[in-house]
Amino acid sequence: MSQTKKNDWKCHVCKPRKSPNNTYKTFVFGESNTNQNNESPNRNLAECQANNEKQQKQQRVDDETVNNNTKRFKETETTSTYQQNDISELKTGMVDLKSSLQQIVTSMASLSADLKSHMDSALAEMNRNVATIAAQVSELQKKDQEKTVQIGELTKRLQQLEQKALEKNIEINNVENMETEPEVIVKRITDALGVDMSAEHISKMYKIKRKKKVVVEFASLNKKKEFMGKLKGHRIQASVLREEENSDCGGYIYINDELTPHNRQILWAAKTKAKENGWKFVWVRNGHIYARRNENSSFIIINNASELELITESS
Repeated sequence: MSQTKKNDWKCHVCKPRKSPNNTYKTFVFGESNTNQNNESPNRNLAECQANNEKQQKQQRVDDETVNNNTKRFKETETTSTYQQNDISELKTGMVDLKSSLQQIVTSMASLSADLKSHMDSALAEMNRNVATIAAQVSELQKKDQEKTVQIGELTKRLQQLEQKALEKNIEINNVENMETEPEVIVKRITDALGVDMSAEHISKMYKIKRKKKVVVEFASLNKKKEFMGKLKGHRIQASVLREEENSDCGGYIYINDELTPHNRQILWAAKTKAKENGWKFVWVRNGHIYARRNENSSFIIINNASELELITESS
């Protein structure tokens, strides 16, 4: 060895050793190191045991770690297996569900086709029934119109017959003293008109007190026409029914043909409408209702309510 190495060389006893606390100690051969030399084997043995225990402990830790990792891996593997099983079952369920849905769709399509067929049949039947009913309704309406015309004609004929039955009758209206006998009233009026009237010329006569009216039925139509021909404006002075000393009293007695209730309503409506539209004349002759706008116009005959529309406003 070189001189430098020789100077630095130490024996195994004096050579510094690394202690557990990372410090270096130098052991010098001599008397003072005798005890240390005696204790060295024991210390080395303790260190070996400590190292062995440390290694065993580390081994146990490593084994436990491996066991935990293994256990964790197994659990993960088990969980993964379960998940795979669940996914497999889910896939199977979805396939079954898809199959079921396809069957339902097929069934619904078939049911829809059947339902559409039934609905088309029902609609066609309904249309046929509606067409039949419409034809029946049209026929009934036609018959109803015919019946309405017939009823109107029959009603008109009936009213004409009722009025015909009253063609010999007259009404004396606005008689104030209803205590006077009808014979006296008729006698005074015929005398005032200069008409020869005897008992055989009159079939019957009677009073209607609440209306201040006397109804007279002549024995013949000619005698009635003679009587009515003497009147002017279908009226006469009311004084003819009074005593001689009261003959100058004013007022009129109105004398007209007796009308049926229906014709009386038509007469009242005709007078009302004539007044509204400026017509001057509405009168009754031989059971017929006449109207005229003025002295220079022609007259119209009103037989029913619909003919009241002929009385229009003056232009």
